[in-house]
Amino acid sequence: ARTMTLEDLSHVSRGLGPNEWWDAVTGRDEYGELLTTFMHKRWGISLQIYHDSRRSFLPFRFIPNLGWISNSPKGYAQAVLMLGSGKVEVVDYWFASRHLQELNNARETDTILPASMEMGEWSGRRVGNVMLIENFDLLYSSQDDCFTERRQLLLTEQGFIFLGMGGTTVSVQYNENGELVPPGTPESYLEGDFCYLSESSAIRSSVMPALLGVPPNEVTEPYDKLCAAMKEMAVQQRANNPFSRMLAPYAYTNTRKHGWKWIGKGTGNMLDGSKVFGE
Repeated sequence: ARTMTLEDLSHVSRGLGPNEWWDAVTGRDEYGELLTTFMHKRWGISLQIYHDSRRSFLPFRFIPNLGWISNSPKGYAQAVLMLGSGKVEVVDYWFASRHLQELNNARETDTILPASMEMGEWSGRRVGNVMLIENFDLLYSSQDDCFTERRQLLLTEQGFIFLGMGGTTVSVQYNENGELVPPGTPESYLEGDFCYLSESSAIRSSVMPALLGVPPNEVTEPYDKLCAAMKEMAVQQRANNPFSRMLAPYAYTNTRKHGWKWIGKGTGNMLDGSKVFGE
C-alpha cells in the first residue's frame, strides 16, 4: 500500500479549483450504511457524509490532515466529531476506513469531482470558487420552537468550511506552507491545533459571498426567509392544535379561507417570548 505522506505528491494544478483537489468515493461502512468519503489530495483532509436522512444527522466527522492517519500513536485513524451543539471532540474511530486507503492511492491521479453530485439527502454543485454541498433537512422542537440551521459544506482549494446545525462553523484550511489558517472572520478562534471555529452568521455575511461569487444579500436573505418560515410554521402548528386553542381561546380565530390563525399578542413564537401554547 502507498505510504500516506506528502513529500512525493506530484499533482500539478490545472486551474480547475476545488474539484481537482478533492476526490471522493461512495460505499457502505462496516454496518452497511451508505456514505461518501472525501479526501483532499494535497493535505489529506478527510470527511464523511451519510446519505440516509436519519444517519445524516449524526455528528459531522472529519480528519484534519494525513498526520492523523499515518502518525497516529494508536495505529489507526483518529478523527474529530462536530456535535450538534457546535462542540468538537477527538475520537479514536473512523467508519469505512478502507475508503481512506482507496483515496490515498489515487491522490496523484487526475480525477475531478463532477460539477454536481447527489448523495442521498445531500446535494452538491460547483458555485464560484467552491463545491457547495447542502442538506436541506432541519430538526424542529415543539417544546421551545428551536430549530436547527441548514447544513452547508464548502470544499475549497485549501480545505473545507462546514456550517453545522447549532450556529457554529468548523474550518480546516491550509496555506501553501501547510499552516492552518482561519476562514476570514475576526472572531474565529483556534480549537486545539486542528481547526477553527466561528459563528455561522459571520461566515454567511463575510466569507461565503466572496467564495460563491455573489452579493452578501444572496447568502443572508434566503437564510433570514428560512428562519421566518420556520417560526411561522411553529405558530401555525399550535393554531391547529385543539389543546392550544382550549388553553388560550382568545389567541386564535378560525378563518374561512385559512383555517385557524394566531391573533394573540406578539408573534406567537416562543423564540420571541410567547408561552408554550400562546396563553
